[in-house]
Amino acid sequence: MKGGNIMIKLNDCVHCQPNGNLLKPFKGTVEKLYERTAMVLVTDYHPDDHWRVVELTGRVIVALKNMQPQFETVPVRIDE
Repeated sequence: MKGGNIMIKLNDCVHCQPNGNLLKPFKGTVEKLYERTAMVLVTDYHPDDHWRVVELTGRVIVALKNMQPQFETVPVRIDE
């Protein structure tokens, strides 16, 4: 599935824009993909959204266009 111009896959770690349910940007893991949205398990969020995350049981539906995959940099060892 595409989020903007970037492919979003199941189990991707994503950074999401506020979506009406949560008022601040948040991070999560893609649990299920739909046609234009995905169910995201919220893993990192602003303290102001704590009770909203609790009410949503930690899951929220987000439009693919409002998320980007998180690319983690892994140190690479180069042997000489």
